[in-house]
Amino acid sequence: MRKAVFLDRDGTLNKLVYDDLRNEFHPPFFPEELVLLQGTGEALHRLMSEGYLLFVITNQPDHAKGKTTLENIKADEDKFRSLMRENGIDLAGYYACYHHPDGVENEFAVICECRKPGTLFVDNAVKEFVIDRSTSWFVGDRGSDIECGRRSGMRTVLLTGGQDNDSSLSTNATVTAGSLSNAIELITQANKKAECHQ
Repeated sequence: MRKAVFLDRDGTLNKLVYDDLRNEFHPPFFPEELVLLQGTGEALHRLMSEGYLLFVITNQPDHAKGKTTLENIKADEDKFRSLMRENGIDLAGYYACYHHPDGVENEFAVICECRKPGTLFVDNAVKEFVIDRSTSWFVGDRGSDIECGRRSGMRTVLLTGGQDNDSSLSTNATVTAGSLSNAIELITQANKKAECHQ
């Protein structure tokens, strides 16, 4: 079985965008707004060198909410994948949920199993890639990320140094970290300790 790290995208790997009018942060709506956070490439390279499969699982409900188009979201995804390739990052999987139960676009205004903290995408990846949940982690900056990881039987890291943290469901986070780089250090140390005790 293989070990993996599942990562949130917006606010974890790339920057959020601040809306002055609404006084809130939101995911990038256009490709030119999608910028990786400092240290993302180096942190993911560290995980790859330690033998982890890398997966991105992201909620992208802004089309469902009527805030942007699905075409824009898909263009952002293309930009993100391009940035990963440019940085030499090999993602084993990229999963995006476009639904929101309170959406205004009827096709996407549904209760689904793929929206975090739902575990559908994690379960699919675990099955397809034969992943060991006990040695795998979920990293994100919001409570839904931590709850998804917890429900999936994995250890979790809540990022606390981001632009728009949400700790509403994070009481069960295994550890907290101020940045992605700090999170990767904690993950590699924890798994090495576990391996030493086997």
